[in-house]
Amino acid sequence: MSDYSWINIYKEIAKRIIYGIDLKQVLESCENCQTDYLQDKNKNNEWMSLDLFTFFGSFNRDVKFENRIKVLQHLKEKLELENKIPSDFNGIPTLDNRNSWFQNNDDDKTKLDELFKMALKMALQEKQDFGTKFNDCLDINGVGLSKLTTGLFWINPEKFMPIAGPVISYLKRQFPNFEYDGEQGAKAWNEVFKNMNWEKYEAVLKFLSDTTNNRKKFWVLSYESIEKSVENEIIENKNVIFHGAPGTGKTYSVLKAVESLTGGDTSRYALVQFHPSYGYEDFIDGIKPVKNSSSNSINLQLENGIFKNLCKRAFENSADNFIAGMWSHLESGA
Repeated sequence: MSDYSWINIYKEIAKRIIYGIDLKQVLESCENCQTDYLQDKNKNNEWMSLDLFTFFGSFNRDVKFENRIKVLQHLKEKLELENKIPSDFNGIPTLDNRNSWFQNNDDDKTKLDELFKMALKMALQEKQDFGTKFNDCLDINGVGLSKLTTGLFWINPEKFMPIAGPVISYLKRQFPNFEYDGEQGAKAWNEVFKNMNWEKYEAVLKFLSDTTNNRKKFWVLSYESIEKSVENEIIENKNVIFHGAPGTGKTYSVLKAVESLTGGDTSRYALVQFHPSYGYEDFIDGIKPVKNSSSNSINLQLENGIFKNLCKRAFENSADNFIAGMWSHLESGA
């Protein structure tokens, strides 16, 4: 079970960096910290101006655990932090390595920094002003709902829930009693996520903060959504393609999710590896030679393939919420 050891040091970093610290200077001296993406290749690798969220993103990218720890160890020394280096990052959505910055210009930086500072205290009397600044930042090119709410979650996980990809499907499944604008359940979630702004986001935060609806902390919900992300993706979209480098856990993650969805019943799913000799006859149906046991003669007979057999079982067991699915393991050819 996770102890969410990152929370205290994240909150300490957030409070420390708002007081006029030279963020570029702090990161520039971090050797082998993979921060070259913050340097402008068109300006002789000159460092970009950093907003507070982008600084935080330097240790919240989709990189190896040890690389994130390396940045935090550097920050602990440079910023003289009191809290311990975390032993886990459970529940934290990460940034796409191809788009790990928030601002595009100085005007964006001003908006983002103001929102960052307000998010640390979130006084009731400032909520209206905060909502305006939230919407302004939401409109910044390249930011969007997922990235902005994730950044707010990093610095104040008690107040903000990240609305990243896996969270949306998770909330729909976990809270079918959610109501919004006269709708309930999945329809209500779809409506609130459509063109989401501060008003809609605040409605979600209020619902999830109400202990009659939910007794779990936001970081627990986020952790569970990430753990169930493949499972939720399959349920939400039915046909899903997982891609990536070999050895990154694609097959493992899918099988783990499928076993959970089917209760471990191997008659309800199949793993198929396509190769050049695998054809329609193996997958759907085809005429195949069958030996007659009494006469030893060979007869031609129509036989169902794996997918057709799964569909047949699903049709016969529809009351049991049978999942007819096919997960194909595609290897790149030489």
